Amino acid sequence: MVKRNSRLNAALLSIIIFPVFLNCQSKVNQIPREKKNVLVTKEQCVMDLGNWTEGKINKMLAEARKMKSPNERMKYIAFQFIDTPFNYESLTPIPPQGKVMVRLSSFDCITFVHYMLALSLSKNFDEFIANLVKLRFKDPEELGIDSDPIKGNILDYTNNIYLVNAVKRGMLKNCTEEILASFKLKASQITEVIRPVERMPELGGGLVVPKYGIQKVTVDYIPTDYIERTAKYIKTGDVILFVMPLESNRPATIFGHGAIAVKGKDLPEKLRKNIGMKSEKNLYFMHATKSKNTEGNPIGVNIAGQETYLDSLIYDSNKPRLLSHYSQGVGWRGIVVLRPLFKMNY
Repeated sequence: MVKRNSRLNAALLSIIIFPVFLNCQSKVNQIPREKKNVLVTKEQCVMDLGNWTEGKINKMLAEARKMKSPNERMKYIAFQFIDTPFNYESLTPIPPQGKVMVRLSSFDCITFVHYMLALSLSKNFDEFIANLVKLRFKDPEELGIDSDPIKGNILDYTNNIYLVNAVKRGMLKNCTEEILASFKLKASQITEVIRPVERMPELGGGLVVPKYGIQKVTVDYIPTDYIERTAKYIKTGDVILFVMPLESNRPATIFGHGAIAVKGKDLPEKLRKNIGMKSEKNLYFMHATKSKNTEGNPIGVNIAGQETYLDSLIYDSNKPRLLSHYSQGVGWRGIVVLRPLFKMNY
């Protein structure tokens, strides 16, 4: 649990920064009218594509277009990025105003989800850039692009990116309550005041300001104890957001991790053989992690592996870990489930 003096400091910080935040938002909203609906071009991107090229991405997206289900496209594209290294976005340089970072060389847990979603919604590289901007920025059609965490319009808070922006734009549907209703189960709730926070030093430090303002937010979620019971209504390709534990040393927030759901039948063939046919309906997940495997190699993007119990950050990549087991082990309160909605215009 956040220490009492940390909460007091956060409260004082919000009082100090709120007028600055309002002033910054006012300046952002004063971007000249001619900047409305600016087309985001490759010239506006800071590219860090790793082993990918525009041609390779277009080829992958052309293959994904053959799949009519958004969830199938999400699975197919995510599997192309297995073994991509882990690296926190907050430790990378902030692009200049008017520029957007396009980074496929490495991901952290939540940027992995950002990029997989933006790619799965797109027919080509140019659409991918446009969808990435629409997902990551508040009203870029009106405000342009500014990645500054204080005065810009980039969305840094997971609940704002997904539960507000992505849902509003029709990129995702929040299926959490619908899934619970199928079992006549009641959602649990978490309520937090979303306010400016200082990032933890290991995440680069610095102040981050919520672009939808300081607000009290309540989120419904599936409790960890219900995950096994509701798993059959969660599909491969669904976005999973993990609700923060009751006790945490992080600043007050709602979500602490993001992943993509994978049913047993959709695991890579090697993993299916390792765990047998009985796992077909079980629910696993894919994520980006800084942890290492039993050979001592960084895992990066992969199907989550079972704990070895030799070390809390050592995992067996040959034995996939149930999503429910992971949620219990870490102490997440539960999950929010979001389903890709985009219907591709063929």
